[in-house]
Amino acid sequence: MSTEKSYAVPSFMFRTASPNFRVNSSAMSFST
Repeated sequence: MSTEKSYAVPSFMFRTASPNFRVNSSAMSFST
């Protein structure tokens, strides 16, 4: 559970910092 939240937090940060669609997709995949 902790890992999921940990990934979800950086995922959002990366999305804002990197508007790259590829990175966004990767982060989303990891979140799932």
